[in-house]
Amino acid sequence: MNEHQTTHQALQPHKYPVFIKIIGAVVIGLFLYSLYLVPLYFTASKNLKKGENFLNQRNYTKAIISLEKVVEQVPSSKEAKILLAIAYFSNSDTEDDQNGIYHLQDITLYESDWNKVSAVMPEEYQELFNTINE
Repeated sequence: MNEHQTTHQALQPHKYPVFIKIIGAVVIGLFLYSLYLVPLYFTASKNLKKGENFLNQRNYTKAIISLEKVVEQVPSSKEAKILLAIAYFSNSDTEDDQNGIYHLQDITLYESDWNKVSAVMPEEYQELFNTINE
């Protein structure tokens, strides 16, 4: 051996703790799941926009069809439920009013949302709602 050469012991590979590996696997799993959901939310977003446009054009039948698709795809979509209720209340078929009430169940309406909904909701249904002061 050359007098300037020294032998060094090889470095041991770093071993990550098990909890770090588990957290990494969970993060990767959640990322892959979110990639899986992208097409669903993209389609729902397109249908929401279409439904909103149909509602603005007063084409309530097409608005209801588009917004029902959104609620089917994303049942937690508060915006779709509110717009769907507005479409049901706005169309000429008063039998659809029950569908409007159904979609407003179990959601909290802010004042701006309530103003939009109550503008088209029949008065007898408005009594079903409580005002909550925060």
